[in-house]
Amino acid sequence: MFDEEKFQQLIENAVSKAMAKYMPTPMAAPEKKYIYSIQGLADELHMSIVTAQKLKNSGRIPFKQEGRKCIFEMNEVLNAMCVINGKTNQEKRR
Repeated sequence: MFDEEKFQQLIENAVSKAMAKYMPTPMAAPEKKYIYSIQGLADELHMSIVTAQKLKNSGRIPFKQEGRKCIFEMNEVLNAMCVINGKTNQEKRR
């Protein structure tokens, strides 16, 4: 026979196991994607190198400069592109 403590443990385990089926698993934070050149930025955004360079030079997209290397964080660039195109975060998700 079961004693009260073992019975309680058995019920807790069964309930935890059943609830795990319906509880969403925690999502991992998306990894940041970096682009290290104007050519890479142009390729990623499907535009010409000249257009990508103009966006960078105008200051409308964020970047970091290390020596002669430009570093673009793609989530920041995409958010800036949505602002440029007049879209809000809600519209972007649709």
